[in-house]
Amino acid sequence: MIKYLSLLMFTNLAFGKNLDEKTVSYYEKNKLSIIEKSEFNWRLFRNVKSWYPTTGNNNMISIEDFFVITNSMKERQLFSQKKKIIIRNITLSALSSSIGLTLIIAPQTGYWGVYIGLGPLIAGQWLMVKTNKIIAKPIISFDEAKNIADDFNKRLLFKNK
Repeated sequence: MIKYLSLLMFTNLAFGKNLDEKTVSYYEKNKLSIIEKSEFNWRLFRNVKSWYPTTGNNNMISIEDFFVITNSMKERQLFSQKKKIIIRNITLSALSSSIGLTLIIAPQTGYWGVYIGLGPLIAGQWLMVKTNKIIAKPIISFDEAKNIADDFNKRLLFKNK
């Protein structure tokens, strides 16, 4: 009887403690946190406030992965729309700037090519500044991201219990 009781106590102490450590370590490893950052943007010549998500022990993840992990469909759609707008603006900027530079540099256009080429070149650079403003602005505010992360962490904690 003492053998069985000691075996039962040993397994309870050994495996019971490991289960709690595994649960805590799983939660700590997958827990999301949001860190606010403020940095100087050299393209816009001003301070830009933003945030970035981390998991576990400050392992930084992308904002797109953050929205996928938290199942935030509305924010994922906003992110994909923003991504499409950025790609479109960069493409149009590169095309417009290259046309303007070609008109300015090409010797066949002569004296008037410089004046005609300045229009597309300036338009391309304006699009690039507009794109940098879109890139610098976060999709959702820091507080909204923090609320999403807190909700996810609560669900993660209840899921592991």
